[in-house]
Amino acid sequence: MTPDVEIVDFRTPNALARCADAAQRCAQPVVVVSVPDDRSAVEALLAGARGVVYSSAPPEHLVQAVRLVGERGVWAPRHVVAAALRKTKSGVGVALIAESPLDRMSARERGVFQLAAAGLCNKEIADRLAISPATIKVHLTHIFKKIGVRSRRQLAAAYGRISNQKNYV
Repeated sequence: MTPDVEIVDFRTPNALARCADAAQRCAQPVVVVSVPDDRSAVEALLAGARGVVYSSAPPEHLVQAVRLVGERGVWAPRHVVAAALRKTKSGVGVALIAESPLDRMSARERGVFQLAAAGLCNKEIADRLAISPATIKVHLTHIFKKIGVRSRRQLAAAYGRISNQKNYV
């Protein structure tokens, strides 16, 4: 029995060649995992992948990607699909729409971001996530830098805008 979807790790040698080979043979559709950024995601789609899962994505994205790709869909951010289409049409490189700050955050940072935006203090966040308040402070420092804010008020205002940027097709 052949699998419905092939999963290829972007970090493996010749990962994009495997995508191209599978697409050329009309074999199982490929989902590429551990994709580091939007530019690499565009490369994977252009090589023949039907799904891309970022290295920073939560585990449930892999399950959703495999399910959707197995049903003949495409799992990738819309702006990445659009960039791949533009690149295919033009035949030249394309400037990507700026990646979402969520793409640059680890899963833990996204969790801290959500809880901080909801108004929880560092100690409450630390208790919920079973880590130290000092670690929360480090995560918040990284988050503030990644989204370009200086205060929790700005962080909360940015949360709604940023969390809605990740639209998957």
